[in-house]
Amino acid sequence: MSTQQSPPFYRRQFGRRLRDLRESVRMAPGEVCARLEISPARLSRLENGQTAPDMLVVKALLDLYGIPVNDWEPYLEEARDARKKAWWQSYGLSANGYTALETAANSVSEFALAYLPGLLQTEAYARAALFEDLRRRTPIQLDNQIAVRLRRQQRLLDPENFSLSVVIDETALLRPVVPTDLMHEQLTHLLEVAEWPNVELQVLPVAGGAHVGMNGAFVVLGFPDVSEGDIAYVEHVAGALQLEREEQVRACKLSYDRLRTKALDPAESAEMIRRLLN
Repeated sequence: MSTQQSPPFYRRQFGRRLRDLRESVRMAPGEVCARLEISPARLSRLENGQTAPDMLVVKALLDLYGIPVNDWEPYLEEARDARKKAWWQSYGLSANGYTALETAANSVSEFALAYLPGLLQTEAYARAALFEDLRRRTPIQLDNQIAVRLRRQQRLLDPENFSLSVVIDETALLRPVVPTDLMHEQLTHLLEVAEWPNVELQVLPVAGGAHVGMNGAFVVLGFPDVSEGDIAYVEHVAGALQLEREEQVRACKLSYDRLRTKALDPAESAEMIRRLLN
């Protein structure tokens, strides 16, 4: 399993596979729990991918669902992958959360309203942005958060397996999050990355007036597994929301399409950024 794969996301997929197996033999959760003497909460966490699978429980479930022992290995291999530690956990981050989703995704569409997108931030800009977060961090925790953010950016070096589309409100470009020389470095970095084949960068000019994105920034993630629906992610002052209901994700995707239509095209966007550098 490569470092760019996401064990927490595997748990989601493996949990759905176990649920599908249970439903295929028409067994209710209560019956499974009674037969195996496990709690309903434990089965629910397993099927929802909220916990790493216990190998003994997995084997008991496969036996209960009538899977021949000779056919167990593919399921057990999936369970082993789902039990592995995620690379970002070594930096003190939770196994679940946005990093787990983004690591599993093969496409990211992001609307940035106040801050520039994390995947495009320089180290200095990221440090300043994270420092202003309400969540207080020790110096070591801050360094770890920055290290994770910079490592996430390595996905951009794999154009065959990852693409990034961003619409940036012009106000995010104008806000001096870091001193002038470091902001110049940040804008120069945007221009450089915008030329990469798997990156599309558009700027939404202030002169365009009101727009649907003024309600807040958001991200839509797409995944290589066609059976995995897109997920939208919205951060707010008290935390974040992970949206998976079809109508919620559709609303975010439609909003993003409207923002792209209203924004400058990539060439015009690059020219605007160059003007800001002069």
